[in-house]
Amino acid sequence: MKPIVITKTVSLYSGPTKTEYKNTEAVDYTGLKLKLDYGDGIYKIIDGEPYVTSCIENDDATNGIRYEITVKYENDIFEIDTYKLSWYFNENSSTDMVDWYYYENNGQKVTGERELESSMGSQIKRWYLFDNNGLMQRGWKTINSKYKYYLIIDSTVGNRDELLSKGFNDGSLATNTWVQIYNTGDQRYYWYHFDADGYMQTGWLYLNGYYYYLKPLNFSEWSGPEGSMIVNKTVTIDGKKYTFDEGGVCLNP
Repeated sequence: MKPIVITKTVSLYSGPTKTEYKNTEAVDYTGLKLKLDYGDGIYKIIDGEPYVTSCIENDDATNGIRYEITVKYENDIFEIDTYKLSWYFNENSSTDMVDWYYYENNGQKVTGERELESSMGSQIKRWYLFDNNGLMQRGWKTINSKYKYYLIIDSTVGNRDELLSKGFNDGSLATNTWVQIYNTGDQRYYWYHFDADGYMQTGWLYLNGYYYYLKPLNFSEWSGPEGSMIVNKTVTIDGKKYTFDEGGVCLNP
C-alpha cells in the first residue's frame, strides 16, 4: 500500500490589522494569519506571529515604511510592509535643526500648505508648509504675493516662549499674533503682526484699543523692514505727524 502524500500550500491570509504607526507606537502583530491549504476545500488558519523571523524598524523620516516584517513558515517567506503616520523627524547635523515630515494614507508624505495636528499634541491644529519632497519649511515665505512666517523656534524669534505657551511650535504658521523676528541686515529685532490667514500686515493696525503702524512698502520714514512696527519715533503719514512709543502705540491717533 502506497503512503498517502499530503501536500499543502501556504499563503498570507490576513494582517497585521494595524498598518500605520505614529513614531512612538510599537509594532502590533494582531490579525497576522497564515492559511495552510491542503486541497479539496480543506485548510487551516493559524496565527502568524510565532513565525515572524524579523522586524526591521525604519527610523529614517524620509522613507514612508515604518516596520518591515518577515514571516517564514517552513520554506515559504512573506514580506510585509507597514507605514509611517503623522510626524517623523531626522536630526540634521549640517543645520543643527530637525527635519520634519508628515505622513498619511499608507506612508505618503504631505506636500504644500496643510492644517495638521501639531507635533506638540493631537488636540492642537496648526498650518504648516512642506516642499515637494515633504520637508517642513520654516521662516519667511511668499504666498499669493504676500508674506507669511513659519516659526523658527530659536533665538531668531524674540518672543518664542510666549508663542510656545499659545500652542505654536516649530514650523507652524504665525496667525493672529505678534512675532518678534531678528533681522540679519541691521542685526535688530522687529515686531510684526500676522492676520487670521497668516499674512503679514502693513499700515494701520487697531488692536485691543490701541493703534499701531506697520511699515508699508516704500515707506521711507522708518528704516526697518516692510511690515515692521514703528517704535520710538514721530513720522508723517498721509500728511499728518504721529508719534509712537517704545511699545509701538500711537500716542496721537
